[in-house]
Amino acid sequence: CAHRVKASTKDRYTQLLDDYILPQFGHRRLGDITRADISTFHTSLSEKKATANRTLSLLSLLFNLAETWGWHEN
Repeated sequence: CAHRVKASTKDRYTQLLDDYILPQFGHRRLGDITRADISTFHTSLSEKKATANRTLSLLSLLFNLAETWGWHEN
């Protein structure tokens, strides 16, 4: 994403991935992650509302890209 977004956005995406998304989902196959898993994860971050919503937005972007690129199997 480095050539498509500002450096600060790339840094934020990297931080969200490293601190929240990968520890939670990094060990699982993409096709094994359900909407319920995402919802539970989002709720678990309810004390950090902005982070929860940014993380949800990034997950949405990642899943959409995975589907576009043919990486996501239903």
